[in-house]
Amino acid sequence: MLRLIGVALMALPIWSSIALAEDLKLPPLKRQPTPQAVIDEHMDALNKCDWNRIMAQYPPDYQLNLPDGEVVKGREEAGKLFAKFVKPFDQGGLMRHEVYA
Repeated sequence: MLRLIGVALMALPIWSSIALAEDLKLPPLKRQPTPQAVIDEHMDALNKCDWNRIMAQYPPDYQLNLPDGEVVKGREEAGKLFAKFVKPFDQGGLMRHEVYA
């Protein structure tokens, strides 16, 4: 029985990464008509924790420069980054934090 539990615990990260990879199917790029529309769409998507709408704004050559020299390059890497903190509302009893423009 303990061996079965140990195997299950070792396989959990593999199953989790497979599930995460499947969830990270990037949506098609959706261009906005004006710079203000880009900001409005981004803020609304963040407030609604809508990963698909957020990622629909980023082109393939997207680059994000983070503190301490960390650089996130490309849509796929940005998608992984945003997936870490853009979660559906009230997941596991946690409240979402809204971003105000």
